[in-house]
Amino acid sequence: MIDGSIKIIGDLDRDEDRQLCMEPVFPKYCIWTSFAVSTGGLYVGIRITVTDLNDNIPTWHERSILLRFREESQEVIKTELPVANDPDLDLNGIQDYRLKGNERYIDMFKLEVIKNAHSGTSPLEDISPKFRLYLEVVGSLDRETEALYNLTLLAYDGAQPYHTGTLQIVIEVLDENDHAPQFISQSYVATVSEDVVVGTEIHLTGINSTDNQADSVADYSPSTSTRILMKTNRLIATDRDAGANGRVEYNFATATDPSVFYTFHLDKHTGVIRVAQPLSFDTGPREWNFHVLATDLGRPARSSSTLVKIQLNDANTHGPEIKMRIQPPKAYAVRIEQAKKSGLISSLDPQVLYIPENSPPIVEPLALFTVSDKDTGPGGIFRCYIDEAHTPESVPPVNISQTLSQTSLAGHFELNFTATLPNWKVYSLFVLRPIDREAIQKSDLFITCEDQGYPSRKSFVHLTVFLIDENDNAPKFTQNHYRIHILEGNRPNISAGKVVAVDTDDGENGRVTYKIEWPSEEKLQANSKNNDWLRIDDHGKLIVSQTLDREASPNGFRFKVTAVDNGTPIRLNSTADVELIVDDLNDCTPTFTENQYNFTIPEDFGQSFVSERYVGTVKAIDCDLGINAAVTYSILDPGLPFGITGGGILKTTRLVDREIRSIYRLTVLARDGAADIVTVGDHESHTRSANNYLASKRVTQLEHKVRTSAAQVWITVVDVNDHHPVFVHPNSSHYQIPVSVHEEKNFLLTRMVAIDKDNGANGKIRYKLLSQPSSDLFEIRGETGELFIKNRMDSSHLGTLLLTIEASDQGIPPQSNNVTVEIKIVDALPTGQTKQTGQRLSLIGLDDMGSDGADRTGAIEINKLIIMCIIISTTVICFIMVVSIALFVRRNPCCRSIFPLQSQNHLSQTDQCNARWDEGEEGEEKRLSEEGTEFKITAQSVADAGTKAPATVCVCSHDPTISNRYAEFLRFHSPNRHVYNGDFNRLQADPSGCHFLARNRMLCENAASLGSLNGLASCLLERANLLSLATPHRLYDHRSSSFLDKKIPSLKRVL
Repeated sequence: MIDGSIKIIGDLDRDEDRQLCMEPVFPKYCIWTSFAVSTGGLYVGIRITVTDLNDNIPTWHERSILLRFREESQEVIKTELPVANDPDLDLNGIQDYRLKGNERYIDMFKLEVIKNAHSGTSPLEDISPKFRLYLEVVGSLDRETEALYNLTLLAYDGAQPYHTGTLQIVIEVLDENDHAPQFISQSYVATVSEDVVVGTEIHLTGINSTDNQADSVADYSPSTSTRILMKTNRLIATDRDAGANGRVEYNFATATDPSVFYTFHLDKHTGVIRVAQPLSFDTGPREWNFHVLATDLGRPARSSSTLVKIQLNDANTHGPEIKMRIQPPKAYAVRIEQAKKSGLISSLDPQVLYIPENSPPIVEPLALFTVSDKDTGPGGIFRCYIDEAHTPESVPPVNISQTLSQTSLAGHFELNFTATLPNWKVYSLFVLRPIDREAIQKSDLFITCEDQGYPSRKSFVHLTVFLIDENDNAPKFTQNHYRIHILEGNRPNISAGKVVAVDTDDGENGRVTYKIEWPSEEKLQANSKNNDWLRIDDHGKLIVSQTLDREASPNGFRFKVTAVDNGTPIRLNSTADVELIVDDLNDCTPTFTENQYNFTIPEDFGQSFVSERYVGTVKAIDCDLGINAAVTYSILDPGLPFGITGGGILKTTRLVDREIRSIYRLTVLARDGAADIVTVGDHESHTRSANNYLASKRVTQLEHKVRTSAAQVWITVVDVNDHHPVFVHPNSSHYQIPVSVHEEKNFLLTRMVAIDKDNGANGKIRYKLLSQPSSDLFEIRGETGELFIKNRMDSSHLGTLLLTIEASDQGIPPQSNNVTVEIKIVDALPTGQTKQTGQRLSLIGLDDMGSDGADRTGAIEINKLIIMCIIISTTVICFIMVVSIALFVRRNPCCRSIFPLQSQNHLSQTDQCNARWDEGEEGEEKRLSEEGTEFKITAQSVADAGTKAPATVCVCSHDPTISNRYAEFLRFHSPNRHVYNGDFNRLQADPSGCHFLARNRMLCENAASLGSLNGLASCLLERANLLSLATPHRLYDHRSSSFLDKKIPSLKRVL
């Protein structure tokens, strides 16, 4: 049903939605008009009036406004203020305005509110009330009192709910230059020291005084002044104005004395006063009074002035002035003259104070000092004292009585004030006690004078004191007992060590000489060395003029050294004990107690090695000491089943089987345990300590030298019955022999052959029959093993018989083995009748017997024996050929070295070497061969040969080791050459090395034919080195190959 009602379908806002108020003739009302058409075509007019609500707050377009007024203005200050906006009507709109602010200045301002009258001429003007607002300044504005004013403008509406709008009003007072700068003090005073540097800021003190007569620093006192401001380093003036009106500059007043401009500098921006030129209290001026103006930058400028007073203080710029005069006392004249004659004093120096040592004190002054100071006040007051060292002025003074002692030089003197002269004071120097020169560390005195200024200043004069020495000290050794080591084999005239004695006296009184004093028992030993083998020089160095041997002097030497000074009137001395220890050098070669050792051991029983077995002991003796005498042993033959301990005990290391090898020949090398040998040379030490001297010896050479020797050891392996006989014929456990029943008695059936690897009785075999069916039918010979028919057989013996034959050795216990032989007796022609010769041969085949399995063993046995004979013969022939070839090659002078077991070594042709032995020396040759060392050297003397080449040098040796005797021979004739032997090595089969030796021999022959001594020497040495690569002899040369340049006497044998 349609009832024609009107509904509001949205929010109505009369203030904002101008669509609602479309009727301009009703400004106070918001009326909406329209019409409606009914279904019957009727028009109905509609008017809707929208009434106003108080829903808006009065507002301004800005939240605050800024107003600027000049201070102290003579005109009326009035300005219009903006009004607020409130769209509400009538009482809902703005009804009044008010001004709010701080109570201190709110009365200075007045708000004038003018409300417009409604004329009604225009409907648009009646929409809301209209106001005009004016702000008027009713008080006096002073920017220096209040520069900013904060006010609040309030707008009120008239209906509930009441609303109030606000507008912030900021009033800024613009400055006028209405104030002059003001100094914070009426006057300023300052005190300046004359020693300040140019550019130093002057520290001022501001004074505000109620007493106008207090015009100077001297007149000022707290009793006449109200207060004293804090000290400052600059002038301070303030101006209450702002901007350029308040900026202040400082300048000297126009009437200021020109000297002020030259002496001081005023910073116009900061007010700092600085020193512009050096100041002097002595030349003045000593006080300055001047005015300073403070002027602002306003228009017009305003200014004010203040008084500045500066006083100059004396800065203690002078130190005490000291003049010294030395006056030698008469009491010292005699001792000073003696010192000049003895050379202690070369020439007298007037600036040196000469005092005899240990002299008693005297009453005469030694020196006079006159002192003055140009400063005034405390800076001109001073005191003087004795010091041992010049103390810098920055170091504060100390208590002199605490620093000087009787052991210091200053502690022996006294400085006294003795007189006063105009502007001068006089001090005298006296000696208090005898002075010990050796106890004094320094010989300098400093007379120091110090004033009482601040800071204090010091002056000093240097006084040199020369103490004339007295011979009151004996030489003193740095040690009571010296242990000095020297290595044996030293070079002659070498320094063994040094003893040091110190004499603290001066000159000849302190010059020390040394001498050696031998005890009685040591003196005998020293005399045996021609008395001068040891000497000592003036520096305490012990010089050994001969070569020392530790073995000859195992206990070293003990003696005393006396140190004597050269003082007058008596010479003082002291002694020290010295022990000279000769340290061991490895100069002894280990020597075996036997040239050849022979040991016998039984072979191992069994087929596996169980443990080591003792073989024997070898021993070598070394006459050195310590590690140099510690001998270790080694076997030079590799691959042998023997080893040796460090103590020389030979032991087996593997299974020893006599059947494999019955005799062993090996070489044992004895090697001493030489340590690193340090040969020291003399090194001059400048230290006074003997311990430091020994520790500072310089190592000049480091050498490692080990000495060795070798001995032959023969080990014979004794047989043990560890093998049983083994049958080789028959070679099977079951053996069948066919035999005719018609064979005659003593018919030889076969021969049993058994072998035993053992030796002697252990390998000797006997045969016997252990069992046979018929005890008298067969028999075997025990020695030969021949089996033959003992008795004739008949037909009853036809068939097969089994014989058990035993082969046993003769060892204890015996070893045996058995074999079974099957004798098949058949009815056939006897074997002996098958041959036309009628000879009864055994072991012939039975092919014609016609029986099954006819045995041809007899013929086979004969064939085997023939084959065995052929093999043995061939073996013997081959062995003879090998031996012949070996002997032929051995005769060759070059290629004999290819045989590993050949130890003879020649340096020349073999035929020459072997031809050198005389028939009368065969026994000697045999003895030397048994000893294991045999050498023969034939050399024609160089002196006898002249320019000709010397005879060939031949060395023959049956000893596989290196001969120490030969090495000693080479050392004797070539002391500058080092010849030593290395480890023994088996000869190696080296055909290529043989060709090198052949080439070398050709060079030697050419050199000998040309008479070139040096060429021959080089050739022989090259040959020796080539041989050393493949033989047990090894020669080594550190220098040139020139040992034949020495005269070698003609010798047949060198032992």
